[in-house]
Amino acid sequence: MTIQIDQRGGIFYVYKNYKTKGQPFDYVCQVATGWRWAWAGDELTIYDTQKNEVGYLYFKRRVFQKSEFYFHFKQNDKTIKIEPTILKSFKDWVFKFQLEGNEYIFSTHKSHYKSLFKNGQQVAQFDKNYFHFFNRDTFIILANDDIDVLLLIILATFNSLNDTNDGATFNIDLGNIFGSTPPEEGKWKPRKTPTNSK
Repeated sequence: MTIQIDQRGGIFYVYKNYKTKGQPFDYVCQVATGWRWAWAGDELTIYDTQKNEVGYLYFKRRVFQKSEFYFHFKQNDKTIKIEPTILKSFKDWVFKFQLEGNEYIFSTHKSHYKSLFKNGQQVAQFDKNYFHFFNRDTFIILANDDIDVLLLIILATFNSLNDTNDGATFNIDLGNIFGSTPPEEGKWKPRKTPTNSK
C-alpha cells in the first residue's frame, strides 16, 4: 500500500491507499511541541475522521542523556502501548520493539529514507520531499498491506514534530546527509496481500 502524509504546519493529513490528489483524508494528526531547547518533549495525537483519538506519540530528544520515546495506538478495539529500545542515535536512529510476538527494527538512513523490518524482513520504506513551500511538506510510505497504518504514521512523523516550518516561504531539507545507504538503494517495493481466486 501507499500512504501519503501532507504536513501543514503542526497538522498532518494522512491518506491511506493514496491514489489521486483531492481524495478525502483518513486520519489527521495534531502536534503539541515543547520548546526546542527546553525539557519539554514533543507530542503527536492522531484522530480518525470522526474526531476519535486513535493514537499518541511522545518524543523527547536529549543530547547527553537517553532520549524518551513511547507511543500507543488503537488496534482491534484495544490500546497497544510501546516503548522502543533505542539501539543507536548517532548518524542513524535505530530502535526495536515487540508487537504481537514479532520483533520490529526501525532505522533511519541517509537523506529522508527510513526502513521498518519485521522479524528480519523489510516491510516498509519511508521517504520525504527535499523541497517545500511555506509550511508544507509531504511524506510517502510504501508498506506491505498487513502493517498497521497507525504504526506507520507514528514512525514516519516522530522525528519531524519540531519541523513545522512556520513562517518559511521556501525550505530545503536534505535530511540525514551522513546516514547509511537504505536497503536496495531505496528501491524496495512492498508485498501485496494475495487475494483468493474463485
